[in-house]
Amino acid sequence: MRREEAAKKSDRLLKSVALDKVKNKAASAYSCGMKRRLSIALASTAAPAIVFFDEPTTGLDPLSRLRTWESITSLKQDRIVCLTTHSMEVADGLGDIIGILASGRLRAIGTPIFVEG
Repeated sequence: MRREEAAKKSDRLLKSVALDKVKNKAASAYSCGMKRRLSIALASTAAPAIVFFDEPTTGLDPLSRLRTWESITSLKQDRIVCLTTHSMEVADGLGDIIGILASGRLRAIGTPIFVEG
């Protein structure tokens, strides 16, 4: 990939996770929420068909959680996103299909409305 093309792609990815205004800041100086959003951008760099996230919003403040949800939602447009969470709020907000595991076994699978019903 040429340098100009790489710069455009990285700008697009950073904008998609609301980090375009701090793109020149070292990632080590990012907040926890910013680092989570950066990991979402990095996960989509090679345009994989499936992306896995483990507890992507745990410990985030409400604004960072919302931004992370928005980033994951936009990522879902082009690929399959599998995530783990202990929060039904996260599962409802991000899940199209939810699977519930208990004691290492799949106990329920379906849409958020079906699983909660």
